Amino acid sequence: MTRLDKMFFEVVMKLWSFFGKGMILIWVLICMICLPPAQANNKMRISWNDNGREITLKRGDLVEILLESRGASGYLWSFTGLDPEYIEIVREETASDFEETVTGGPVTHIWTLRTRKSGLTEIQMSYTRPWEERKAAADVFAVRLRIFR
Repeated sequence: MTRLDKMFFEVVMKLWSFFGKGMILIWVLICMICLPPAQANNKMRISWNDNGREITLKRGDLVEILLESRGASGYLWSFTGLDPEYIEIVREETASDFEETVTGGPVTHIWTLRTRKSGLTEIQMSYTRPWEERKAAADVFAVRLRIFR
């Protein structure tokens, strides 16, 4: 039970003891009419298997992109197409399946994004070595997002 839930429960109990059942029911009905419904943001995980797909989301939803790379190879995933009008980066982190760091072992990069605006946008990423500017990407990742209210 959250702090807000506890406060709500305490207020209802005080009103119940003071006014009785009839006033409580009226108060609860007024609250239900006046307060907007709570919006639960969905969280969707996107991985390499979703490359090239179109995904439908609601505005405010969270998207986790999980892409694997080889540690110590010099290759990094980076955004080459991300419209900040539609998507914001909330967090970026890395994870490993190993308890100890294994040089050259696989590393999973995780980006948490939040949808901001309704419409159609695309996320594009490339797997490159930053110092090799003229060389083509070793791999690319792209998904289209259809965002609605």
